[in-house]
Amino acid sequence: MSLSVGYASRREHPDADIHGLEKLADERMYREKNRYYSIPGIDRRRANWEN
Repeated sequence: MSLSVGYASRREHPDADIHGLEKLADERMYREKNRYYSIPGIDRRRANWEN
């Protein structure tokens, strides 16, 4: 199982409503996922126990 979480807070974005915060959290999550999967190395999509 894998889990991805994004977050955004009113402290960081005081003018955002709940929908804006949700959009910001999604954008952050996908940006970080793209960064994570772009790092060369092991196949992160496979669990270590499958190797």
